[in-house]
Amino acid sequence: MSGGIPFNGKYNSVSGSKTSLQNKIETIFTNLVKSGLFETIAIYNEDGLPIIANQLSSQGDNPESIEVSLFMATVRKNINRISDLGHINEIVVSGSNGKRVIFRYIPFFGQDATIVATVPAGQYYRNITNKLQKTLTQLCEMEA
Repeated sequence: MSGGIPFNGKYNSVSGSKTSLQNKIETIFTNLVKSGLFETIAIYNEDGLPIIANQLSSQGDNPESIEVSLFMATVRKNINRISDLGHINEIVVSGSNGKRVIFRYIPFFGQDATIVATVPAGQYYRNITNKLQKTLTQLCEMEA
C-alpha cells in the first residue's frame, strides 16, 4: 500500500510457504502499533469475542476490552434503532487527553466484525483505517 502505511496487503513468505491469514493480519497490526499509528488494535466478532489482536498488547484477550466491544455493539444497535443514520460504519470515543478509541464495523468472512483501535493523541487515523479495511477485504477474498 502507498502513503507510508507499514503494510502492503501481500502474502509474506515463511520457509517457502504462505503464512496463515491470522499471522498476516497480526503482522499488519503489529506493524501499525510499532510505527505509532495505533496504540492497540484488534478485531472482534459480533459476539464481542476477539478474532485477531496485535502481538504487542493483551487487548484482544482482556475481559474489559471484550466487555467494551459488546457494549459498543449494543450502542450501535440502539443508535440504528432510534435514528435515521442508516448503517453505522464507525463510532469514535475521544478523551480529554486527545486519544481516541475507534470502533469500525466491517464485514469479515461473512460476519459482522469490529476493528477496535486506540489512536494516539494528534494521530490521524481515518485514511489508515480505510486502507486497513481495504487490505483486510482483499486478504479475505484471497482466502475464500
